[in-house]
Amino acid sequence: MSHETNPNSDQIFFKKKIAHKMSTTLPLFWHLSSASKKERINASVKLIGALEHFQSHFTEKAPATAPENEEEDDDEDVGKSNDTLDVFNSQDVSYSIRRLIRGLASPRESSRLGFAVTLTEVSCVDQLISSAVLLF
Repeated sequence: MSHETNPNSDQIFFKKKIAHKMSTTLPLFWHLSSASKKERINASVKLIGALEHFQSHFTEKAPATAPENEEEDDDEDVGKSNDTLDVFNSQDVSYSIRRLIRGLASPRESSRLGFAVTLTEVSCVDQLISSAVLLF
């Protein structure tokens, strides 16, 4: 009997691994929206710690080739910044940064505070993301 690895089982393992990592960070986003200042700060500290851990195990991907057409519209710029974010950061860090940015537009003041504080702290941690990539 052959012990070949089933490609589907590899995909299932990968998806479970991602789901486990995300299950440790996703609840923290809810706590960033808390009316309690203490709960928001605790969630921010935990999220940043988790993201530092994920990023420390990340291997940088090769950047995609640049398009030959020099004229780009705004949609292409957004796609380019998303690609840049994914090249230099782990999947969890990229997702979290996008989610933190979207959270700044929340109608809830406590959400905006929690997301803004966390995004500010993420931008200050050199190992997570450079401000050049964040502003791209």
